[in-house]
Amino acid sequence: LGEPQILGQMKQAVRDANVAGTLGTTLHQLFQRSFAVPEMWSGIVVLGLIGVVLSFIFQWAQRRVLRWYHGLKEVEKMLPEVNKCERSEFPISELVLGVKCGSSDGFSGISANPSLGYASDMLVKSGGTVLLTEVPEFCGAEHILANRAKDATVGRKIYAMVDWYKEYASKFGGVLGQNPSTGNKAGGLLNITIKSLGAIIKAGTTRIEDCVEYAETPKVRGINLMQGPGYDQESTPGLVAAGATVVVFTTGNGTTIGNAIAPVLKLASNNRVFEKMSQDLDISAGGVIDGTESIAEVGERLFEYVRKTASGEIQAKAEILKHREFQFWAEQTVSL
Repeated sequence: LGEPQILGQMKQAVRDANVAGTLGTTLHQLFQRSFAVPEMWSGIVVLGLIGVVLSFIFQWAQRRVLRWYHGLKEVEKMLPEVNKCERSEFPISELVLGVKCGSSDGFSGISANPSLGYASDMLVKSGGTVLLTEVPEFCGAEHILANRAKDATVGRKIYAMVDWYKEYASKFGGVLGQNPSTGNKAGGLLNITIKSLGAIIKAGTTRIEDCVEYAETPKVRGINLMQGPGYDQESTPGLVAAGATVVVFTTGNGTTIGNAIAPVLKLASNNRVFEKMSQDLDISAGGVIDGTESIAEVGERLFEYVRKTASGEIQAKAEILKHREFQFWAEQTVSL
């Protein structure tokens, strides 16, 4: 590979990056200076070797930039069709609610999660669908979920979900008992069983209809369990990919997570964190802790908030602030 060919490939990669709008001013200036070096020192072999290495790097970068560029062009073609979509009126039974928790504390399982569970029950009784994921947080409480299954087949599926995750984690030297984070433990969630008992109640008390894989669309209405990790940035997009039109995310210590496709409503477990992060959190279940509201009252208030958000009457804080955290679950590394 001669020096002219190397420089030619490097310059082509820079041109492609410029076309795609992914090359910053500083990086562009650095490349221009680099291109001048071989012309000044064309007789030095070391520079030729460096050029070969850089060539491979730029070829790799060029391929990535071109993929992004072509991907954006394909999306651009779709926009005229998307812009033809208009909001239409549908019954509440068409709503698919994804339920999620993160940065939980000791109050999550006695205020925010059961309040969300109450709202989940209201939606199921109205003919809607609820998606519960974070399988590592079924551990220690899977028998409770299995007892709620509509039949023995679904019950066995629930146990199989947890068993699969245990085996998956073990391949990377992990165990589900490692799930509680430092923040969880500081908030009183000392082990996975305590955390799981509080986490599963987000899906309410109605029977569990079926289990689906990560990002798989439920085939039946009612409560569905979705395979997936506890990691927020992976499980939330999984819920949306499975068809969740709204996600309610409970938190004890606070979070800013959002999604580019569906609104993510954050429900605080206590008023302290709600007041501290009022620009990021949408609603508080702190009244349950203070004794000023019941779980049913917070659940009804949350249900109405979900309805208004789905109807476009109000926006989630994450939508307003344009939080769009997004990551697919990659099974090559374990996420608890």
